[in-house]
Amino acid sequence: MFFPAWGPSFLYNPALKPGEAAKFHLEWKGPYLVLQKVTEVTYKISKLDGPRNVSKIVHFNNLKLYKRKETKCDGKVTPEVLITPLSDNN
Repeated sequence: MFFPAWGPSFLYNPALKPGEAAKFHLEWKGPYLVLQKVTEVTYKISKLDGPRNVSKIVHFNNLKLYKRKETKCDGKVTPEVLITPLSDNN
């Protein structure tokens, strides 16, 4: 699996905060910006809309590519977020 540097992605975080109901928990956080590949299986990421100096090192199993899908509505092209899990075939 390869995530392109500077590519946006989501981070899998199944842990609940204290007092948070499982019903309302979002397991995929983000989008995050992939800054660099640290090892064969870990990547350095930072929050896309946060400060760039705060970064995390995460395993690639906890990342999912952020893809945008263009759709036409009333003659205009509007971006729509499409989240698809990656497989080894991509």
